[in-house]
Amino acid sequence: MQIVEKSMPTVMERGGTYLHNFTVVSASHWDKYEGHDVVKEWWTLSRKVDERGRLHVSRLVTMLGNPPRLFKPFFGTKPFFLLETVVVDVEEKV
Repeated sequence: MQIVEKSMPTVMERGGTYLHNFTVVSASHWDKYEGHDVVKEWWTLSRKVDERGRLHVSRLVTMLGNPPRLFKPFFGTKPFFLLETVVVDVEEKV
């Protein structure tokens, strides 16, 4: 008999205002996973601009290897998936 470890999804929310030029921050969003050691694959699930001009992006990210210290208590070194939802607001610069 094989015991399979199951865990519940973990939800984390993070927001912030960057101190860098907004153009640089928003442009870097497009290639933020390029060359990242832990991120193996990512898929853009949706991308749209709403009626207020905010960009909404949803991505599924596969991470494997030595994850950031923040994720180790939850995932160890097993592969795990993150569903990332980002809203970029040009007017508010957040």
